[in-house]
Amino acid sequence: MYNPERIQKISEIMPRFNAHVQPNDEIMFGLEGDPMFPEQFVANRPTGVVQKVKNSGGSAENATIRVKMNNGQIKDIPYGSVNPETLWEFTDESFQKVLKRSIDRNMPEDNTPEYRGATDLDSVESLRAELSALKGSMDAERAETQNFNNALIATINEMAGDFCNLKKVSTGDGGDDTFCGVFNKEYSKMMTNNDAPNPEYQSAFDSDFSSSDVDEVN
Repeated sequence: MYNPERIQKISEIMPRFNAHVQPNDEIMFGLEGDPMFPEQFVANRPTGVVQKVKNSGGSAENATIRVKMNNGQIKDIPYGSVNPETLWEFTDESFQKVLKRSIDRNMPEDNTPEYRGATDLDSVESLRAELSALKGSMDAERAETQNFNNALIATINEMAGDFCNLKKVSTGDGGDDTFCGVFNKEYSKMMTNNDAPNPEYQSAFDSDFSSSDVDEVN
């Protein structure tokens, strides 16, 4: 589960899904190509409809989603998790809707005719476009690095929790004073202070939605 190459791939893919997901999108669980793809999902992949989307840290890529499963169960999916059963992707039908939304969002609003003298501004506009593209590339690279760091920290936290649980089973001691126990506590404190979702301690939807939240599906 904690293979570095796997974590890297997940940290590249999931933020892109998070950036485009909206209420009413249908998703299916398990990530195709994941070496840890759950065996029980092969014959029958769980699906559900997104009810809410909550962004964290001002970024849509760090989104926690609430999903109503086809069996009626409500499930909150936090960002940063590498659990193969909580990874998700769009169904084929929803993916087509996502593509259409993306195309519509990037279509020019009008076709303004070119007036005399407009070509004089072409070089300036071209330079602005190049600078904007360069800035976007740098921002994307910075975001990918941050996403990887977030996923890595979340993974270490999951590993620490696993070690604590294993010790509790074998010795009856939860190990709160050990490294794994201290790390879990500090991670929980950090995520709470940063208003980041952490399913081990509190659902991201337990508090009221802020202005950055997407409305719930009726």
